[in-house]
Amino acid sequence: MDFTDPADVVPAWMSAAAFLQRNAPRAWAAEMVDDRGIPYRHPPFYVPDSAYHLPVHAKAEYLAAAEYRRLAAAELYHLDAEATATALATPVTSSPDITTLPPAPSGLLTWATPVTTDRGAPLVALSWGPEEDGGLMMVWWSDSEAVAHRSGEDLDAVINSNGSLTYDRWARYVPGSRPDHADLRREPYELDSHVIPAAMATWTAMRAGRLRAVETLAPSSGDREQAGRMGLNARPVRCYRP
Repeated sequence: MDFTDPADVVPAWMSAAAFLQRNAPRAWAAEMVDDRGIPYRHPPFYVPDSAYHLPVHAKAEYLAAAEYRRLAAAELYHLDAEATATALATPVTSSPDITTLPPAPSGLLTWATPVTTDRGAPLVALSWGPEEDGGLMMVWWSDSEAVAHRSGEDLDAVINSNGSLTYDRWARYVPGSRPDHADLRREPYELDSHVIPAAMATWTAMRAGRLRAVETLAPSSGDREQAGRMGLNARPVRCYRP
């Protein structure tokens, strides 16, 4: 998939939604247990109190469904290479409440140029949405083709499992928290110091006017039909430039 092309945002969004519906519950349940099948006391996911008592597979289904709902409600955005560079160079605005910073309550944006982590993972998309306690959940997604290349896995197998975007890591903000007060979890990435600032800088650039929406790209008829079959409403993509 070409993440420099805003026409690929809707297909990428649908691919991520399909992963959450079909494969995430099984994959996440496997990450919640050790080699003997015993559940970890502290799984590598945020589990709200309302789901903490559930069995592992039901817990994974609960989390995937919550993430799917956030993604289904997402407004869609695309930043070209120049906009990405401008965004990442933007000083983060101090905000007393993180929920006021994103451009929409729920969203998915793609960067034309990957945000490369300390370990070299190419993050190409960010999604976010409200948590059930009123906080904010953020998810970073990697380019599945790059994931396959780095891992040596078969590309078709990776895409069949993950979709064109690979769920990479998450951060959760409790209600009223500031941009620097996140619970970033996705071992072994806790020490990756610029993942969260990249997201905050992007949102700040969009809100402060350093980036502007120059085009709204309607989804193709084929994308609208496919989204409808999935029970989704394909929204237009707002294309941002400096």
